[in-house]
Amino acid sequence: MEQRAFLIEIKKLIASITSKNMTV
Repeated sequence: MEQRAFLIEIKKLIASITSKNMTV
């Protein structure tokens, strides 16, 4: 797995968690 793809996946995870926290 490429490091870039891995970082992108992590950023997606963080973004989804952050949006959930902001919504709540």
